[in-house]
Amino acid sequence: MYELTAFVRNEESSSVKNFLAKYGVSMIEERPAVKTHLSYPIKKERFAFQGVWYFTAPQGTVATLEHNLNLDREVLRFMIRSVTHVGGKPETDRGTGLNREARRFSTPREGRKPVGQVLTNEALEKKIEEILK
Repeated sequence: MYELTAFVRNEESSSVKNFLAKYGVSMIEERPAVKTHLSYPIKKERFAFQGVWYFTAPQGTVATLEHNLNLDREVLRFMIRSVTHVGGKPETDRGTGLNREARRFSTPREGRKPVGQVLTNEALEKKIEEILK
């Protein structure tokens, strides 16, 4: 399954739909185009409509689709990526089963020593002197 995110000039994103239909792509979901202010001009445009399409495609079709989207004047920028889900669900880490945010705040893994007491500068100097004796 693939996700196509594209910035197009017009709200009516029929050119993208036509490309997808032309290459035997089966649509799973289409999200409506949303008008977006671009951070910098792309092909002299300051605003664009961002649309998202989820689809499945035969092997080798994606490269042809990318090539033809590059040639289309209505499409300002696009990105096609392989996904395992439709929508905004976070991808999980395969090792722990946690998403990125949960992994950052999770408890330490087994085998790691917990952080001990924090030493003050004086106590640290005293320990260094004892070691050097």
